[in-house]
Amino acid sequence: MQFSFKVGNSCGCSHPDFRTRFQHLQLIDIRPTGYYNNCYSSHTLNLIIETPDDYWAIRGTTDWKSTKPSMLDLKKYTSVADSNGRYSWESGYTREEKKRRKDWTLDWNRFLIASGIDALTAKRAIDPHDYCPMILFNGNIFNLLRNCHIEPIVSDIRNQPYASGTYEIGAAGDATDLADMVTKTAAQLTGALTWEHRDEETAISTDVTLTTDTNSYLLKLTAKSGAEHNGGAYGNGARVNMAAGDSITLNDTDLVDVEVSKLALDCAGSNNIGVDCLVSGISGLVVVNRMLIQGDSDSERGIGIKDECATSSVTNNIVYGFGEALGDGGIMYSFVNTGDVHVCYNNTCMKNQDNFVQDRASLNGTLTFKNNLAQGGLNEDYRDDGAGYGTTAKNYAEDATSPDSLQGTFHDGTSNFGDYANNDYRIDSGGDAIATLKAGEDLTGTFTDDIDGDTRNAAAFFVGADWINTAVGGLSIPVAMHHYTKNIGSR
Repeated sequence: MQFSFKVGNSCGCSHPDFRTRFQHLQLIDIRPTGYYNNCYSSHTLNLIIETPDDYWAIRGTTDWKSTKPSMLDLKKYTSVADSNGRYSWESGYTREEKKRRKDWTLDWNRFLIASGIDALTAKRAIDPHDYCPMILFNGNIFNLLRNCHIEPIVSDIRNQPYASGTYEIGAAGDATDLADMVTKTAAQLTGALTWEHRDEETAISTDVTLTTDTNSYLLKLTAKSGAEHNGGAYGNGARVNMAAGDSITLNDTDLVDVEVSKLALDCAGSNNIGVDCLVSGISGLVVVNRMLIQGDSDSERGIGIKDECATSSVTNNIVYGFGEALGDGGIMYSFVNTGDVHVCYNNTCMKNQDNFVQDRASLNGTLTFKNNLAQGGLNEDYRDDGAGYGTTAKNYAEDATSPDSLQGTFHDGTSNFGDYANNDYRIDSGGDAIATLKAGEDLTGTFTDDIDGDTRNAAAFFVGADWINTAVGGLSIPVAMHHYTKNIGSR
């Protein structure tokens, strides 16, 4: 069975000037299989969807003049009722002037979820200027039709789960906050989906848990362009304030290829966690990049990479102030699975109970740990529960716990940072340890910028999340887009 839908006219069918025109995604006709085959004009002016249903069996007759109930029930989808709901073949029907052209509309967003078509096909299907091949749908399309005269949804995407595209978070955005974002994210993506947080503070009072089946596409939670925080103390840019016992949790076996980046999180409060990665995708990559995460003595950790997370890249983040108990802290790794691949590059952890935490006595996967900077740990800058930090290079500490035995350089805490006392941990070009800070390992093949978007210099690849603070140091440095490589190791 084949269904023909109008595409391209978005005018509301309630407007008197447009009542006699077909509207966007209104059902035009229903025909037997084969009727619309190889018809170019039908594929540009209309959307053709074919189902495996038997047209003649549903119609119940081949007699075009038949009045069988099964035939009339099917005919109602391509006819228009009067104001009393009567059809032309029913007693009491009133022929009205300026009657509507059609009543039934395809609920496009529910169709996207039910059909699982890719983003390009979906875009071409509703473009009146593009040729779209017939879409085969192995489902009950009648369940996806809505009477727009009674239920005027006309495929309003704002009221349906988002399965692909780019949308905004904020008071006037597509989602008001992160919790609302979760409710408006489809159970399965049909293309890459990006949520961009506006330049404002939103709040959450519960765990925000993403369990979407990304279906090989990328799910991204990030800041809108121009709304990124500046890398200093919490309080500017796209930011989220947590209540108590809250976190941004990535937790689903189908949640692969996901990125959380460029947001500021205020995790002060009992048992709060910044980003907790529990995903167990087979081939996907979890990226946590350019996050500014603030905690307090009651919060647990800023970033957690747990047993279930198979592959991750944690880069250019500043985490400070966490520490409910020993073992809590800035960035924590806790995995034992063979084949796991994790990298931790150029992060800054300050004034946490333990700044970096390796929470296992044995690691069967691969951890690469380079160019990280820690100071002011209430317990240890690098806590190691026995298995070590894997492959390491240029990890600096204030105490003697650095896996590379690089410690003691930053103990004064006054001249090397923008404002150490007030939690601004960007690097000041006038610091007394500037020569040491810019002696990190060159990782330009992995990423090109730092926490606030400054382009790193391969000749002086600074350790930590910020390679130099332009606001404090007064240097003029071009800004480049962040880039990370997906292939961070063999699985």
